[in-house]
Amino acid sequence: MQKEFLELQLEQTVQNIIAYLESLRNEEQRLQLMRFFKTGKGDYGEGDEFLGLKVPQTREVVNLSRFASKSDNAQLVKGLGYDGQVMQLGHVAYQLPAIASDSIDVLFYTVPFWPLHVGVSNRIAVSVDGGEPQVFENKFKEYDLTWKNQVLRNGAPCRLLFAIDKTKSSHTVTFHALDNGQMLQKVIISWGGLQQSYLGPNQ
Repeated sequence: MQKEFLELQLEQTVQNIIAYLESLRNEEQRLQLMRFFKTGKGDYGEGDEFLGLKVPQTREVVNLSRFASKSDNAQLVKGLGYDGQVMQLGHVAYQLPAIASDSIDVLFYTVPFWPLHVGVSNRIAVSVDGGEPQVFENKFKEYDLTWKNQVLRNGAPCRLLFAIDKTKSSHTVTFHALDNGQMLQKVIISWGGLQQSYLGPNQ
């Protein structure tokens, strides 16, 4: 009796899940996916069916040229970096959309180089929505493994976690150079599911 009851519950649960997924059907996306995965007659995916659903967006790759504000000494430099442009800091702010999470990871890559002179370092302060900044300092010694790896990958990665108010309609992430010459070459905002990779997702 108990087995039959559990089987009935499971069947109802499966039916509810299927009904819910069906309610989210997106006809435009469904047709696009069916074309992409070659589901037509005679194609390798013939007979496959799609609902047109996609995994919810859980990240934002920042376009460095689309800043909300910047200081006069911050400038976009073409021809450098992974994507052919870097933002030389100064002070620069980028606007983000509403995010359905209470925290975000700010992952960014800087261009590795030696401090400009003795007594300074490579420091960048990062803040979100005007909150308390966190400081990334790129420290290394000549010929050590950290410097070697940064040169080989042409980048110095950093990942910082920030709490946010998910009821806000937008957010602002701000980068401020505490030492002159710092250059951002890629910024990724993640609020779940971003896997570790060499350069992060494409823009």
